[in-house]
Amino acid sequence: MKRINTVLSGSCFIVLLILLVPLQDSAAESVVLANNVSEFTVLNDTEVLYCDSDVNFFIVSTQPPYETRSWDPGWDPTDSGWEYAGTLRYLFASPDGEWVCFARFVLIPENVLLPDEYVHSPYAVVIAPVHGTTAWLAALAQEVGGGPNFDFTMDSMNLYGQPFVSSETTLEGYLADCRGDPDREIVEAFSVINLLSGERTGGGLPLNDGFLACPYSDLVAVNDYSLEMIVDMSLEKIVLRNNSGQYRFEVEKWVSEDAILLDDDGEQCLLYADGTVVFNPGENNITVYCCMPDGKYVFSTDGGSTMLYGSIDWESFSPDSAVPMSVIGDNLSTWDKILPMADGSGIVFFSHQLNGLLFHPCP
Repeated sequence: MKRINTVLSGSCFIVLLILLVPLQDSAAESVVLANNVSEFTVLNDTEVLYCDSDVNFFIVSTQPPYETRSWDPGWDPTDSGWEYAGTLRYLFASPDGEWVCFARFVLIPENVLLPDEYVHSPYAVVIAPVHGTTAWLAALAQEVGGGPNFDFTMDSMNLYGQPFVSSETTLEGYLADCRGDPDREIVEAFSVINLLSGERTGGGLPLNDGFLACPYSDLVAVNDYSLEMIVDMSLEKIVLRNNSGQYRFEVEKWVSEDAILLDDDGEQCLLYADGTVVFNPGENNITVYCCMPDGKYVFSTDGGSTMLYGSIDWESFSPDSAVPMSVIGDNLSTWDKILPMADGSGIVFFSHQLNGLLFHPCP
């Protein structure tokens, strides 16, 4: 083990197909929950919310008989003056499974535009309760930088993300802002929205180049491609900066509440939020595909040829009581959306090989 301190500072569809895939350690069943899936998120121990290519929402159970039912967020873009909503770009649930955030393009009616005027259509960032139909348009966002990208704080009280548009959410307010209307209502920049009060804060947080949220805490690694800083979104403050000029971290995966797995010029390492770095002392890198709620992982030590489930000793970067696990999909990538069920009973992911949303039980 090599440990150093860096110079860092800072403050209703039915199941379409069921496949039985024997694991090397058990005969667990992998289930295709749905086809024609464009986005999905886990709600709780047994339910997954997904959206099809026509932007219809459904909730499907991961337990037999795998029933599916429609879900209506109760949101109409015309209530805010928009013509209609198009492509869905984002879908994610809060940690408590009570809220859902989704982002969709909203179209601007041609009759409100000036001659020869072009205004880029924004995303509508919508917050919806899972149990109810009182969705609301929380903000507008643009497809620039590393976004759009959003997440919830661990207490499920706040939505944060980027890049939010500093304008009102009505069509009139958005057009006034785009045109620089001197009589428009000025909206301060923000990156955090309180789900209960609607208060917008965090205007000074540097999230616009993208971020990777930690599944165990409110820490985020800022920048899509290299780690420039770590921000605590519950405190809305920067807790670590990479200002040494020595390290260019390629972001891989958060693996604990305060440590992220990175690549430093070809060497795999673990960076803690206090600036401590632990380098992988072995020959093989650890590839983490999914972080489970109980601190275990779906991971590989041979580049994905063998999938493992269990714990990892991060002092030695070696499996700790891990067992082999077979996962459908030869091309599963760490950048794929792979989510654990809330109780850790399995993982959900989209298989390009089978063109379906899969639930795979954990050993």
